[in-house]
Amino acid sequence: MAGLTKEQRAERDAIKQKERPDNLTSVEPVEVVIHMTRNVPSFADGPTEADVHPEEVECWIDDGWQVSE
Repeated sequence: MAGLTKEQRAERDAIKQKERPDNLTSVEPVEVVIHMTRNVPSFADGPTEADVHPEEVECWIDDGWQVSE
């Protein structure tokens, strides 16, 4: 029969808890976006405002969008 007994599993979990630092705090990632606008939508009823990931800004500028102030 393979696997751990309940006692072995409990011992393993206790060891993991002891090794784990107590001062860890969870940090939520901060999402950075650039707000962009355009005067005329690229298609009927299209958007004129967008929040864009910083790595994509150049692509959006090439498509006629502007970084808003």
